[in-house]
Amino acid sequence: MNPRSSSRPTSIKTRSEALRLRVTRLAAVASALIVMLALGACTVLSLISTGVNVASKLSGHADDANVRRISELEAKNDWPGILKLAQGNLQRDGNSHDWWLIAGFANTQMGQHVQAIPCYQTAIRLSPDDIYTWNLLAQSYRTINEPERAIRTIEQALLIKSDSAMSFFLLGESYRDINLYERAAPSYVRAIGLDAGMADAWYGLGVSYARTGRRAELPAIHERLVKLNPGLAAQLLQIAGGR
Repeated sequence: MNPRSSSRPTSIKTRSEALRLRVTRLAAVASALIVMLALGACTVLSLISTGVNVASKLSGHADDANVRRISELEAKNDWPGILKLAQGNLQRDGNSHDWWLIAGFANTQMGQHVQAIPCYQTAIRLSPDDIYTWNLLAQSYRTINEPERAIRTIEQALLIKSDSAMSFFLLGESYRDINLYERAAPSYVRAIGLDAGMADAWYGLGVSYARTGRRAELPAIHERLVKLNPGLAAQLLQIAGGR
């Protein structure tokens, strides 16, 4: 998990600007984080959520008091408090993409995925080019065991932004949820083509090839995983029957 920056801007305005600059790298940060916890009890959704700095979403769109308050709440992991703050602001301005996204994010952090979905949907309606929110919505559907809706959501997202490694990775994961390995594999290939360091995409591709009899391709994938994530390499070896 990427550590937070140790620099501490001396004013709220300076801090807000620094956070705003981080938003421009949000998709890349989320893509790097998403590949770390996609297995076991940790969900991809929890990983995507880790890639968000909530206060950064408000830079340039909220007063300093709100930025300061939400930063304080986020530092304490007070997600009910952040949700309450978002709801209060939405009562005053129901057309704020940022506050709808933050409300969805807070619900996600509290495990309230069903409640998060309409928040993300509204945020997308207000800002349809925000690929990050599309991905959060898709993963929410996966979390509540609706992979088909996740697939439809990602397909819509890719019409808007066709070069999102995270979207292709989630598409592969969604197909793999319903054992459509033949369809999952090309999505992982696209994800890897956009981000060759995405270890979980390599792992998903390896599993898909193992399930569809393309075992001749596995040694090369395993070799790549040994360099990127030895733990995933070992798991792939077990799945492929190598141990």
